[in-house]
Amino acid sequence: MSENRQTSAGETQQGTSCAPLAGETFAAFVDTIAALRAPNGCPWDREQTHESIARNMIEEAYEAVDAIEQHDAAHLREELGDVLCRWFCKARLLPTQANSPSPTYAAM
Repeated sequence: MSENRQTSAGETQQGTSCAPLAGETFAAFVDTIAALRAPNGCPWDREQTHESIARNMIEEAYEAVDAIEQHDAAHLREELGDVLCRWFCKARLLPTQANSPSPTYAAM
């Protein structure tokens, strides 16, 4: 799908939406996480709990902030991917934990 975008300099650019590719990429990401947590998936991933990955979430967030402060876009992209991965893994854990709510994002 073609779209026009305005740049920060006020210029108009014509481009192609990346939404279809992003959707396919996110679907592959969801499938990968599901496969890792599946009964025949990765033993380490299946053993993880909210508590066991809590410190890792904090570490990834600090690393993203560090990349922001260093103005390092490539490193920030990597760290935001790590933050997204940790968030998504936590969301996937919700339905598997006793007394956990089941928000809609956990069903992804």
